[in-house]
Amino acid sequence: MTADQQDFSSELTKIRELKPDVVYFGGLTPLGVRIRTQMDKLGIKAEFEGTSGIKSDAYIQGLSKDLAEGSVAFLEGAPWEKLPGGLSFTAKYQQQKYGEPPEAYGPFAYAAANLILDAIEKVGPDRKKVRAVLNATKDVDTIIGKVTFDDHRQNIVPLVTKYVVEDGKWVIWEDSGYGKGTRKLPGL
Repeated sequence: MTADQQDFSSELTKIRELKPDVVYFGGLTPLGVRIRTQMDKLGIKAEFEGTSGIKSDAYIQGLSKDLAEGSVAFLEGAPWEKLPGGLSFTAKYQQQKYGEPPEAYGPFAYAAANLILDAIEKVGPDRKKVRAVLNATKDVDTIIGKVTFDDHRQNIVPLVTKYVVEDGKWVIWEDSGYGKGTRKLPGL
């Protein structure tokens, strides 16, 4: 599969023969929209799951409310509205009048940029010194909570949040009718 691929009928026809309960997609919104649309055209009734790459309003808008319904996405970390600085970040973002709501990783990108800027302010514009400061990041308070980098320079993220499209909006699984058992996902 390539980023500019338009037709997935060959792959999806093989998938349809397997009669899956779930089709899992690990990519971004444009391809996710194409695949989900073509699944529908081929009569594949499986649940469509993906990564944070599909958890955007553009995914729902690119399909339709009905076709997006029941899609599931998994996002690293807590929902931004439950992050220590998430509501403040969103309020400030909206004040800037960008015209679009922040996407799933907006607060995380903001926190990362601030860590970099703080490191530059601390040691100056020396790449090796900035990198050393970032590598030593441990329990730094940010809008996403405390940040600590592991030996692979990855933030230690304690959880994954599950979302589902319900009535045209992404909803945290536990807060949805699906999570509460009052609705049933397609394909299951």
